[in-house]
Formats: sequence, structure tokens, C-alpha cells
Amino acid sequence: MALLLIAQAEGTLPIVYGADESLKGKYLKRLAGESQALTGLGAIEPS
Repeated sequence: MALLLIAQAEGTLPIVYGADESLKGKYLKRLAGESQALTGLGAIEPS
């Protein structure tokens, strides 16, 4: 499970650091789903 989360997090780095706000909202919300922990992580990542 942890390996899956690490791989998923590494795959989102281009979105987190390079995408505009509309793309971040579209893809990061979809990845986090109902998970409050992943949603919180997406909220604290630097833009």
C-alpha cells in the first residue's frame, strides 16, 4: 500500500509543480477521492 502511494505521489509531481490551478483541481481531487489525508496533502503542497 505504501509503495502504491509513493508511486502515485511521484507521478503527480508535474501536476503539483507545473500545472495551472484548474488542472490541479481536476486531477488532484480525482486522485484523492474521499481520502481526507490525500486531500490535505494536496492542499499543503507548494504551487
